This record gives sequence, C-alpha cells and structure tokens, in this order.
Amino acid sequence: MHLSRRQITVAAACAGLSIHPVVFGASGVIRMVTPTPPGAAADVMARILAEHMAQSLGQTIVVENKPGASGVIAVEAVLQSDPATMTLLVAGLDHIIYGPATMGRKPWNPLTDVAPIGLVNADRWVIVGNPASAGSWQAMVDTARQRPLRCANAGLGTTQHGVCAWFAKRTGVQAEHIPYSQSFMPDLMAGRVDIAAMPLPGAAAPLASGRLRGVALLSAVRHPSFPAIPTAAEMGQSGLVFEAGLAMYTRAGAAEALVERLHLALQKAQSDDKVKARFADLGIETVVVERSRVRTVLQERIALNEAIRAEAFGIAR
Repeated sequence: MHLSRRQITVAAACAGLSIHPVVFGASGVIRMVTPTPPGAAADVMARILAEHMAQSLGQTIVVENKPGASGVIAVEAVLQSDPATMTLLVAGLDHIIYGPATMGRKPWNPLTDVAPIGLVNADRWVIVGNPASAGSWQAMVDTARQRPLRCANAGLGTTQHGVCAWFAKRTGVQAEHIPYSQSFMPDLMAGRVDIAAMPLPGAAAPLASGRLRGVALLSAVRHPSFPAIPTAAEMGQSGLVFEAGLAMYTRAGAAEALVERLHLALQKAQSDDKVKARFADLGIETVVVERSRVRTVLQERIALNEAIRAEAFGIAR
C-alpha cells in the first residue's frame, strides 16, 4: 500500500481478526499524532504501524502531523484531546522532555503525564557529514584542524545538540553548534554546515544516495543496512554509544483495558514480517518489549540522555 504524505485514514474490516474490535471513544476513530512533518522517519513509522494496527483493532486510525515548537504542539494535542476520541502520540523523548524545556515550557513526564503504550523502535545514532568537509573520519579531523566543525541540530538543548557536543568533547574536536527551527538537511547536504548527530533512520535516504556520508555509528556494532559506516570504537573512541528511539503514548488515565489492547496491536504490527521488512528498508530496527518493561526502558533512555547532557554541557547531575 502506498503511503501518502498527506493525512491518511486507514480503515480495516473486522472479520477474522485475532484481536476483537473495541470502541475507543464515542467517535469510533483513533487519532495518531506525530510531532514531525510528513515524510519524516517518525511520520513514516506511524503510518506503517497505523495501517497494521487498524487491521487488528477493527478501528479507523487517522494519522495527523503536528510539527513545530519542539514537540509542544503535538504533545498538547494529545493532552487536550477530546475524551470521546482515543488519541495516540508517536514521539521521542526530545518531543516530550527536552525540546519543550529549551523553549521555556515545563517538560512533560513521559512516565506519568502520558500513558506509555509501547516502544516503537530502537534508534542507533550516527554522526553524518557533508562529503566535501566531513566525508570520512579523517576528513572530519582534517577540517576540524583548520576551523571549528559546524554541527547542525534541531535546537540548542535538544538531544541532537547534546550528542554532537558530547561527541566533540570526547573526540577533542572543536565544534560550533548551529540550531535550526526547520530541517537542517538541505544545508548539511549543500555544505553550509559540516556534521550532525541524528538517528540513523532520519539519515537513511541521503546516506544511501551519497549526499551524506556516515562518519561514525554510535553503536557497539555496525548496522546491517549500512555496513560501510564504521563504529566510533573502530575509530579509537570506545564508549561513544548512544541509542534511543520512539515510543507510543496516549493520555494519562486512559482505561487500562484500552491501553492493553493498543499495546497488543502494536506488538502484533511490529512482529509482522512485512512491517519488519519495510522498517529494515528505512534502516529502522523494531523493538518488541513487553508492557511491563516499557517504563523501565524509558527510564534507561532518560538516564542515558541526562548523563550525556551532563558530560556535554558540564551540568552537575
């Protein structure tokens, strides 16, 4: 099925489904909100999952893009949603905690202010570079000897900023951190900035086309979809490992039975061979975690984020 970049509605027949249909509010429609524009990695993942979860649940799922304000718009859309409609959020910690905090907004707690349904994926992060100035580890080092590397990020204080500052501090290179309110990818590919730290799925297309190069994968092992990208450890930088990912949430206080149904539908979609193949084509690794462990994994991700920020920015923990 072709996924449009515009808002889509996914409808599924109820016959022959392993998870019995349930009504998620008076409207009978589930909204799935993403804090990214159409075509972004989170948006694509949400649409793939919506298609398969709709089939399991026997419901209509409408995917809505609400980018901007570092995730504030999307999170508020869920927290302030009509109780008659079940509203879901597919987002990373940046969209719930760190992005809003950089804007002077009180960050929401992804363990209490929204109800975690399940983990969506495990993102391995990568340092990507413009082919002209940072097309390889050596090229990046050579450029850094001449001038500070221009490192793009989605906003000062975001995880992208923190990981790039952490990477620069660990490797001893000088970096100038340049925040963007919109996508920095055009400037990175054009060479107006040199490097960026980001989840691998978000860089998959320009890496595959050669418009960007993988300088170092912040992972213990190489990625099967991008085997040519060396790990930071292979470049002599052990300990530079950072993995995160998206999770699916709904409003805090949602009925336990409905949250459990959603969790099972998410797990079923993630276990589907077609879904796994489509995710793999995008460099996305699914992660199926039992609901009893979801909060624990989120706590681990938060702790890792905070440890990196403390080292990168010199913040006392």
